[in-house]
Parts: sequence; structure tokens; C-alpha cells
Amino acid sequence: MQCSANLNQGGTGDKNQGCRKNRRAYHQDGEKKKDPEAIPILQYGPSNNFMKFKGAILKKALLDYGGLGKLIKQGYIVLPEQPDRETYGLDDDLDRLNKLDYLEDMKAYQKELADFHRDMSKLYALILQYLSIKTLDAVQKEAVWPVVEQDANPEALWQLVEMKHKVHSAKEVEAVGKLAARTQLAPTRQGSFNHCLQAKV
Repeated sequence: MQCSANLNQGGTGDKNQGCRKNRRAYHQDGEKKKDPEAIPILQYGPSNNFMKFKGAILKKALLDYGGLGKLIKQGYIVLPEQPDRETYGLDDDLDRLNKLDYLEDMKAYQKELADFHRDMSKLYALILQYLSIKTLDAVQKEAVWPVVEQDANPEALWQLVEMKHKVHSAKEVEAVGKLAARTQLAPTRQGSFNHCLQAKV
């Protein structure tokens, strides 16, 4: 080792000091540094790390899934807005340019809506991946869990996760009841989604 060689050859104090610095730097670099952007496993209980978890998974969701990732911040999914046919002046569109604009906007809308639908199961898996065993057990005890799991519904899953990390109170019971009602409407919402994709010009 070079440092030992310097000592044997009567190296100077400055060189020896440099060797000590190199050894300290080696030990520091040898330690695995924590990634500040890493998503922590969500712990369950009074001293949980929910806010840290939420901030980290929000960044990941927005980066990977765009507008769909806003679910983590808003607590619900806002679907893309469908172009309003009445605002394009199609009745007086002699050169049919307005119709072309409308068709292009509808095409972009349908693509964005399809992307939302495609990525929902991926966002569901992302949230599920970082739940601790205790958190998952608490979520699975809710009556709506079988439907949430079957549909791979990220919105319902996230709302359950948020509720289970609030202080236990009457508000949580009320929130669970509202979630159950919304989950029962899932087939209706799915039908509405399919209808949008099949919208005629």
C-alpha cells in the first residue's frame, strides 16, 4: 500500500496526513448512502411516516404517470376533459377547418383517456408495493377491499391508505362509508369510460 511505503521510506508528515484523509474518505464512500428521493415503506401506527411517504411517492407518480399521479395530492382522480363540440362552430364551418380542429382535439383527448385507463393498474401496483405488512393488513380488513383489489383501483386504494393513517375517529368511520358507496358505483364509472372512448363525431 502506498501509505505504508511512505512511512517505511521516512515520508513527510504532510504525506502521512494525506494518507489518513484518504482512509477516512474511503470509509465514508464505502458506506451506502441513502437516496433522498427513495420511497420509504409506509409504516402503520401512531408514529407512522405517512407525510414523508406521501411526498416521495407523489414525485414518482407525477414523473411516471403525469396527470394521473395527481391522485396522491388531491385524493381523487380527475379524468381529462372532453372537448365540447358546441364550442367549435361546426354549423357555420364552410371550409371544415373547425371540424378538423375538433377531430384533432378529440383524438388527443381519447389518447389521454386511454393512457389514464392503462396506467391505473400501474399506479395501484406502485402504491401497494410500498405498504408495510401492518399497513396492508389494516387496509385489507375494510369491507370494500375485495372490490378494490379486484378492480386494481388506485383511487380507492389511496383513499383507504389515507384513512388508515388518520387519527381514529368518527370521521374515519364516515369516510369508510362514503368510500364503500363510491366503490359500488365503479361499474357505472367504467361504463362511462367506455362510452367516452366510443364517442362519435
